Amino acid sequence: RSALTRELRGISRSQWIPWKWVRRNYTPTAPKPLSALFDAYRTVSSQVDLRELVPGKTGSGTSGCIRCGTCCSSLEPGLTNQERYRDWIASGTLAGLFFREVARPNADESWYTGWFHNGIRLRICPLLYYCPETEKHWCAVYHLGHGQRPEACETFLPNPPDCGAIHEL
Repeated sequence: RSALTRELRGISRSQWIPWKWVRRNYTPTAPKPLSALFDAYRTVSSQVDLRELVPGKTGSGTSGCIRCGTCCSSLEPGLTNQERYRDWIASGTLAGLFFREVARPNADESWYTGWFHNGIRLRICPLLYYCPETEKHWCAVYHLGHGQRPEACETFLPNPPDCGAIHEL
């Protein structure tokens, strides 16, 4: 019997779900984390039209990235300071929806980390999607530019010669 609600089962049939990475990071024996992920996808799709965000059929410019999803599916977003988090919330940036405050002893300000939804740590980025037409992955906030993504995502540089070895995992 499915642990997903009817609404979340509908989201799970979306063409945009990066199934390769969902299957690799979630198991049917852990229904709560999987339900949280699909609810996160529902949240994103209720706020933006994903069809309008699908990038072209080429890679991501001069970076050499072939948009296989390997890196983005495993990249941890790291910590975000209070100012950046507040900017995300004020501007309605989707990344802010999936961060939560973390305790930092001796810190003068609040710090935030992702990926969380409904109090549950997500095992992959809820902003990573897949386009079946192009067979490429893409980020729902990449197009927003600098400052609208976690710093780990903004400073990440793909390493295609080396990541090619892990594409076939």
